[in-house]
Amino acid sequence: MFVGKSKVLYYLVFMVAALSVVAAATGVFYTTGGAPFEVVNQYGETIIIYGDGIYAHDSYFKAPIFRGTDLVVLMVGVPLLLMATILDIRNRSLKTSLLLTSLLALFLYYATSIAFGATYNSLLLIYIALFSASLFGLILAMIRIDYNQGQRKHYSGIARR
Repeated sequence: MFVGKSKVLYYLVFMVAALSVVAAATGVFYTTGGAPFEVVNQYGETIIIYGDGIYAHDSYFKAPIFRGTDLVVLMVGVPLLLMATILDIRNRSLKTSLLLTSLLALFLYYATSIAFGATYNSLLLIYIALFSASLFGLILAMIRIDYNQGQRKHYSGIARR
């Protein structure tokens, strides 16, 4: 029924996985050797800036959060996304479709937080591509779900009048 959309969805999923690996690995492993420094903002408050890596211009509060999120995405999120995709390709069911959809929603949240939350850096185009691929992948995954499949499965043994 949705064979063409499934193929496009799988391409988008693999694009999301590849872009996430690039963004997350850069966030975790890239270092510039910089050190934290202080800046006075427009309100007269002193803010400590992280000063190292791809998040060098983010605050000392936000940069470790981004790095921790990158580590979790790299070690847990991407393998789960690839596993869910392989399961969905092999045997498409309501369970695998919902798993894939929920993981794409997770990656959309991740892409949104780094695209709009991190200070401008050299990975901005990667972040925007990741956001776009995960957004359109989520839309396709939601369209592709057969919501009646669960109803047919659960109510098939119940007698009706």
